[in-house]
Amino acid sequence: MFDRFERTVRRTLRKLAKQRVRMVLLPGNYWVVERAIEHDDDTRAALLTCQMRGWIEPLLHAVPSWQVTPGGALPPNFNLKKAEPYYRLTSAGWSVIHRSDLVAACALLISAMSLALAVFASVHRP
Repeated sequence: MFDRFERTVRRTLRKLAKQRVRMVLLPGNYWVVERAIEHDDDTRAALLTCQMRGWIEPLLHAVPSWQVTPGGALPPNFNLKKAEPYYRLTSAGWSVIHRSDLVAACALLISAMSLALAVFASVHRP
């Protein structure tokens, strides 16, 4: 019943929502993304699952990508041959993060109960 990969998918979606562009390096228009998600095999599968479900879509295809050191310096084996896409969340992805489906289901349940109570009160009027 509990699927670990589903948890990984939702965690990756939340991490993607926390990314932000900190600065743009010129020349070349390179984005420095703060809180970027790590790209391992599980993350790649989670991103493709999110894309398949319509929660994210590619923003830019195949852009140069590398990770800076904790001190902010470029890594010693720096090259621009590694390319990965940037993704953006769709409105469906934001709904998943904010659990809008649960809120809508609760609202529907409350309104149905209110309707049933109103009908019951009007039928059983003294």
